[in-house]
Amino acid sequence: MEKALAAGGGTHSLLDVTRALKLGKAQAFTQNDSIVVTEILQSSLGKTMIVWLAAGDIEDVEELQEAACKAATEFGCKRAIFNGRKGWMRHFLPEKYGWIPQYVGFVRQLSGE
Repeated sequence: MEKALAAGGGTHSLLDVTRALKLGKAQAFTQNDSIVVTEILQSSLGKTMIVWLAAGDIEDVEELQEAACKAATEFGCKRAIFNGRKGWMRHFLPEKYGWIPQYVGFVRQLSGE
């Protein structure tokens, strides 16, 4: 999971993930040695589930993202967003499960750290 956190831009530590899960601010879906971590965002337009961490065996992650989407529907989410590295596009996101590439993200380092 630490490798996935680093690949995700270094915005969260393992401690951050653990705290968010304990506080109920994030949800974890696990299978074998794989994990998908989500959060539910509420706005005036409704609820959106954000998948912000996925790590482990690709086949397990495929099943876990489906479980996460099912749970999100039960939570009242109208849509889901999967944030990840470009490599996810060649695996399963667009073709198998209907994830649509919608935008590109940019990162800018603001300090020397």
